[in-house]
Amino acid sequence: MLLFTSLSSLLVIGTTSWLQARTTLESKIADQLVSVRTVADFLRSVPYFFSLEDTKINQLAAKAKFQSYGSGEFIVQQGLEDNGLYFIYMGKVRISTKTRQGDNRELNSMIRGDVFGELAIFAGEVSPITVVAEQATEVVLIPHEFVIKLIESIPKFGLEFSQFIEQRRKSVAFFQDINSESDRTATSNGKYNS
Repeated sequence: MLLFTSLSSLLVIGTTSWLQARTTLESKIADQLVSVRTVADFLRSVPYFFSLEDTKINQLAAKAKFQSYGSGEFIVQQGLEDNGLYFIYMGKVRISTKTRQGDNRELNSMIRGDVFGELAIFAGEVSPITVVAEQATEVVLIPHEFVIKLIESIPKFGLEFSQFIEQRRKSVAFFQDINSESDRTATSNGKYNS
């Protein structure tokens, strides 16, 4: 009788553990589906993806990851490879670069919906900028390989994205070339004199 009771207890414990594991798995799958839906809705609101079909956005959303950063934490560091394309979901970040003389130059602050990471999207490229969270920040990260597949498979998007990258490269290069002397000769309208 004792042996039967022990086996029954093991069976109940085993069944309970299995049910808990199944419930946990179902909960994780449901959370993931909500997360994919949340990311897809967010990406649809980002101007860079207005021209994409829902199927492409859903595919990107399925590959995207949420990442959280505390105030003062580095998200991207100049001179290092990025992990992909970052979209600010919540919070605020500060973008900076080093000038050719080694001075740190703040470029911009970014908020929800802004994007960075495009300047090092291709294999072997390193970031020309540093990105630091100014406050608790959550980003949606789309890994490089999925952005590159999108660029290659949709020519219109590839062209628009390439133009965006080129515009950003020029902007960063401009700030990297500024030296202290030209900073002092900046005019009141924000243009720099040589």
